[in-house]
Amino acid sequence: MRYRQYCTRKLRRVRKRANYSNRNHGYKKKLLNMDLNNAKSDEFVVMPLINAERAWSYAMQLKSDLNQDSARKRLHLLKRLKKAAVWSKELVRVCNSKADAHTQLEAEAYSSWMHGNMYLEQEKHQEAFQNFAHAKTVYEQLNKVGLAASVLYQERITEIQPNIRYCRYVLSRSGTEVDEATLQSLENDPKVLALLHEHKQKAHTSSSNTVQVIRHLGQVLTIPSSDKLNLALQRAQELHNTFSSSPNSDLKAQDTAAKLQSQATEFSQLFSSYEDALAIVRVYQ
Repeated sequence: MRYRQYCTRKLRRVRKRANYSNRNHGYKKKLLNMDLNNAKSDEFVVMPLINAERAWSYAMQLKSDLNQDSARKRLHLLKRLKKAAVWSKELVRVCNSKADAHTQLEAEAYSSWMHGNMYLEQEKHQEAFQNFAHAKTVYEQLNKVGLAASVLYQERITEIQPNIRYCRYVLSRSGTEVDEATLQSLENDPKVLALLHEHKQKAHTSSSNTVQVIRHLGQVLTIPSSDKLNLALQRAQELHNTFSSSPNSDLKAQDTAAKLQSQATEFSQLFSSYEDALAIVRVYQ
């Protein structure tokens, strides 16, 4: 319940920032199938996600309250999951129009996962299996890229695997065999492969601007793949270059004290940057 309430408050703030509220105009269902060419704010990418999360969290709340005499609650649960799936599909449409390849892949996997949850509750195990398998495939491909969110991708993969095994079991009990050709087609989805190729190209281009190794006392140390660590080391390198290029001669006597004070400040900032990088490195140990 608390997460659903948080999503409601978050959605209200996002709509206000995007100047997309329905105040004084009553309810208008105008986000679905909206014209994204006129969307001027990045908040329109966040709105479908928050709506999907709110509907999904409400469904999970209803599921926890189910008992033997809760036919009405179960019907409400299915409606909430269907609404979450609709919003996740809208998220894919918005991301395909406004976002980069990485975000499009995440939206694709998220939508497949949400549809898998809906079909699983509807006891449509064949459709649930296909959506869960597709989501797992995309998350595995994203995990291979080595992004900072790899831990989150692995958690989602671990969460999906029991659902896939359950769907396999139910399908085998009913005499329906899992089509291996379908699984192969999910792994070789042209759209997913094209987005992955585009994303890897961008990741390779951006990696050329990041610090990959550190040379110290004749030793070459490889840096773990981390956006935060690269930013901290880039900051330290910039401060080091500034400190090294500062003139130390031809100073007047009255400027010496001010110059020494400035160098002391720069030196302190340099050590703080290295401390920040060291704190990040400890996480990988």
